[in-house]
Amino acid sequence: MRTNVMTTAAGGLLLMAGLAGCSTTSQTGSAGAMGAANDGEVTLTLDQVPANVRATILKHTSADAITEIELDTEDGVAVYDVEVAGGSEFMVAPSGDYLGVEKDDDGDD
Repeated sequence: MRTNVMTTAAGGLLLMAGLAGCSTTSQTGSAGAMGAANDGEVTLTLDQVPANVRATILKHTSADAITEIELDTEDGVAVYDVEVAGGSEFMVAPSGDYLGVEKDDDGDD
């Protein structure tokens, strides 16, 4: 019995180590299994966002049109920034509420 527990524990550790090294492909290229961090933003795939957020995103654009999804904070509140082909962006709250088109307030565009 002790051997089975040790074998199972060792197998579980190997599986976790293997998953940690895996990567998934996002709409923008290669990202880690939990998304890629960039300046406090986390890039996610459509499959990685919660179901209610995914449903709202798909009400406003097609999956093929999405170029990037980032989990970000706006004024201290978490939001999903969705960029679509053509450069437009919109925001979705973690609750799944549509927050509208993102305003460019950084002056770099």
